[in-house]
Amino acid sequence: AFAFAFAFAFAFAFAFALAFVLLMGGLALRVSESGLIHRLRNAGFDTMMRLSPREAISPSPIVLLAIDQTALDEQGQWPWSRLKMAELTDTIREAGAGVVVFDINFAQEDRMKAARVQEVLWIELPPGEYPDPDLAFAESLSQTAAVLASFSRQKSPSENGYQGTAANTSTRFPAGYFAVGEDPTFHVPQAPAFTDPLPRFARSSMALGSAMSAADADGILRRVPTAIAIGEPGALATELRFFLSIEALRVATGTAQYGITSRPPSPAGTPHELRGLEKLEMGKLSLPIDTQGHLRLYESHEFGAEVVSVADVLSPDDARSGPAKAKLAGKVVFVAPRVFGLGDRAIGPLGTLRRGVDFHVGLAEQIIAGEFVAEPRWARLAETLALLSLGLALMLTLAGRRRRLSQQVILGLALLALPLAASWLIFDQGWLQPDSGERGSTHLLVDGIWASLVGLLVFVSGLSGRALQTELAQRTLRASFSRYLPPSVVEVLDRDTDLSLFDPKEREITVMFVDVRGFTTLSEALNAKQSVALVNRFLTAISDSIQQESGTIDKYLGDGVMAFWNAPTEQPNHRELAIGAGLSILQAIDALNIELKTDPDLAEVMANRKLTVGIGLNTGRASVGNFGSEKRLDYSAIGDTVNSAARLEGLCKEFSAELILSSSTLCGISNSFEHLGPTPIRGREDTIDVYCLRRKSAHD
Repeated sequence: AFAFAFAFAFAFAFAFALAFVLLMGGLALRVSESGLIHRLRNAGFDTMMRLSPREAISPSPIVLLAIDQTALDEQGQWPWSRLKMAELTDTIREAGAGVVVFDINFAQEDRMKAARVQEVLWIELPPGEYPDPDLAFAESLSQTAAVLASFSRQKSPSENGYQGTAANTSTRFPAGYFAVGEDPTFHVPQAPAFTDPLPRFARSSMALGSAMSAADADGILRRVPTAIAIGEPGALATELRFFLSIEALRVATGTAQYGITSRPPSPAGTPHELRGLEKLEMGKLSLPIDTQGHLRLYESHEFGAEVVSVADVLSPDDARSGPAKAKLAGKVVFVAPRVFGLGDRAIGPLGTLRRGVDFHVGLAEQIIAGEFVAEPRWARLAETLALLSLGLALMLTLAGRRRRLSQQVILGLALLALPLAASWLIFDQGWLQPDSGERGSTHLLVDGIWASLVGLLVFVSGLSGRALQTELAQRTLRASFSRYLPPSVVEVLDRDTDLSLFDPKEREITVMFVDVRGFTTLSEALNAKQSVALVNRFLTAISDSIQQESGTIDKYLGDGVMAFWNAPTEQPNHRELAIGAGLSILQAIDALNIELKTDPDLAEVMANRKLTVGIGLNTGRASVGNFGSEKRLDYSAIGDTVNSAARLEGLCKEFSAELILSSSTLCGISNSFEHLGPTPIRGREDTIDVYCLRRKSAHD
């Protein structure tokens, strides 16, 4: 018993110590924000967006004018002459487009410029007869609301012959901004320089927008920098270059400047989610950016913008170009190569490979629709508290002994699903959603995967300890009860280790007392060895008969036995089982008497003697369970029903009967018992209506 108790306690302590270590380890990783945490968070957020993607706006104010394979086949190989770009720009403007956005690098002079042609072909062109392509394109841009793309660079402008600027590129409608709080240049991504369009193009355009963004470590583009700082943070000459899509919408809405709100300066060691930027405002529109000014992409499977081929717009056939030009009227037109081998490509949160310009168009539509996804500043704290609460709740669930293991598993699985369900409802159903104005909404991203994953590890470790405890409990029960419980009851206890079965409770039982008549006198003729052998023989016969009828042996009373039915497990036919056990005992004793006459050790003593028994049966309410002291417990039954059964066994001598039972036991059972009528018994004021069984062999 001590070994089992020690093993039981060790299994409990080890399992929950392991669960606690796993919980604290998961909590430490959550607080430290390791790379694993970020990968799991991103995977979870991607999954939610794939399950509930953004709906495309319709009709869309955006048109994607694609330089596709058809355009290359009809207009010639890429890059086109700036004369062709000027013609395209004029055509778009004359079609009534509101803003033209070029996601194209115009950092180099036209390769067909007169000076370049003379240098390459070693010929001299007549002065004034060959037009300047760059000048023509610049003049076309100056008459158009055009936004050009610029690209951040890690090298200084003087290296490798690239043209570029360090800051302060002049445009017709430059982006200004005012900052509330800390200087935003300390928080946004930094770039030493930008590869800008040629100065004449930049001066002719309305604005320049950054076309650069970086995918995460797993190759998925999930966020774009709304602004990039060029120069030293905090320096007066430092410029903020805003993202191309955002600049296009600023120009389209005529907004002169951005508003950037930052948190006040924070002391060193302050968590990053409590520092940095808070929001970026463009007119009446507020963009939910992170602390470094990034805006998360919320993709739709298909954007609402119509895709028009440049080949159709430039076609000399009016029947073909007319409908194409009509689609550009009043639109924000994005122009970019959209053909294999040209332009950049990336995979978005929905897992679709897209062209770079597709992300610009999608982001512009996302901003117009006002549909955003963002991680709230309280997300990290909420995720940490969820992890800690879930782990402790799971440990308490498994520590409880009143619930069955199956109930604990169901409750544990429900608890594990809570963080995932909460994160989904917060994202998809708008729980805790901030006010985003009359149009659109901001879907909050709160991670539930890490809490559920760590909780699963905690749960499995605790469950393994619980399973080990269950196995030890089963072994303990089998070892403790197999000697005085019938095999069928032991099997029930093997399946159900709920120890509350043995808590004292009142229930109806049938009690049996069996006593061997005259054994005290018989034992005078036996030596010690013979006495032990004889006692074991008849107690075994009695016990086997009781257990064959699924009875519970309470205790051995010297040369007698006490047993009962309908406890610890319920037995609806406990009366029939008890009577059957009584009849079986009588037959077993008859058989034993025959065996004893041929037993070498006992034949001489038992030659002229025989064993007889008296059996008393009574049915009624009694208290059944573990009784005793703090150091020793016995599973037994107590009460008047038990005392009366013992008295009925004593009446067997008075009535020369082998089996006497009360009417409460015989109730409803058809059998050949002699009715003795109401009979007084010792220790009771009331009589008991009793029946008896007599056999001729009992007096032979």
